[in-house]
Amino acid sequence: MSWSVVLATWHWRSDVVPVLVIVVGVYLRGWIALRGRGYGRAAPTRRLAAFVGGWAVVAVALVGPFDVFQSARFSVHMVEHELLMIAAAPLVLLGRPLAVAVWGLPRPLRIWIGRSLRPAAPQRRLFDLMTRPAVAWGISTGLLWAWHAPTAYNAVEVNGFVHNLQHLSLFAAGLLLWWPVIGTPPLGHLMSLAGRVGYLAAAMTQRALLGGIITLSDRVLYSYYQDLPGVGVASALQDQRVAGAIMWFGSGIALLAGALLVIWNVPLATGESNGPAVRNRPRDWTRGGLVNEAGVYRVQGADDPYKARV
Repeated sequence: MSWSVVLATWHWRSDVVPVLVIVVGVYLRGWIALRGRGYGRAAPTRRLAAFVGGWAVVAVALVGPFDVFQSARFSVHMVEHELLMIAAAPLVLLGRPLAVAVWGLPRPLRIWIGRSLRPAAPQRRLFDLMTRPAVAWGISTGLLWAWHAPTAYNAVEVNGFVHNLQHLSLFAAGLLLWWPVIGTPPLGHLMSLAGRVGYLAAAMTQRALLGGIITLSDRVLYSYYQDLPGVGVASALQDQRVAGAIMWFGSGIALLAGALLVIWNVPLATGESNGPAVRNRPRDWTRGGLVNEAGVYRVQGADDPYKARV
């Protein structure tokens, strides 16, 4: 297969590629800024690799062959969604996106974000609420099940705006799902080892249930696919079963791997010592707060932590 054939299966979407370039560029600028000022332990190479890898998975899902062929195959569309929620989302969070990328932003915007994410700020309180394990699990699960309702899914395939909204919300649902487990700052609710394992088990169970419903259904749930020219009921039903099995077993394996990493005490959560010691660390330090994460952002005696000259 020639490179021209391979590249022909990619479509460089003008609504996706510029966003990917900007997001990765801002993070890279922040990563370089931290390392250039002696805080290399707060911006290790492994975080950069995880962050860039996560967005590379997003690119594969939304720009590569999966997005080209998803309109013809439900199973291909399912792979696209699994890449966004189960592969890309945790990789992005392992890069601690806010804690690093904020240093790639202009100073006035960085100061505003720092103030917005202080523990007492309304925006931070809302964020802490949304990343509570029960709330994060509920929102991510609700979005996943809602988008797989037949009426919603059929609408996705005939309306480009709704289709983009689905992908955006499922990726956000993936970030919410993994946030309490990985412990990416800002984080207001640290989970115990047993809590994280139980949380992932609950996530795996509900996805397996939805995948099982799709797989074991004796009728085509999504009429859009059976109405495609030359497809028919039998072919659409077979493809639906493959798609359901991908969710049932594929995402289950990924979540099980996440649970095993937690059990084996891989340092996914906060608590690392990644920078110079800072005296009188506030309580928010122990909760993985963005402003004081890794001792980089706290400037003693300053009116605002983000007024440091970076």
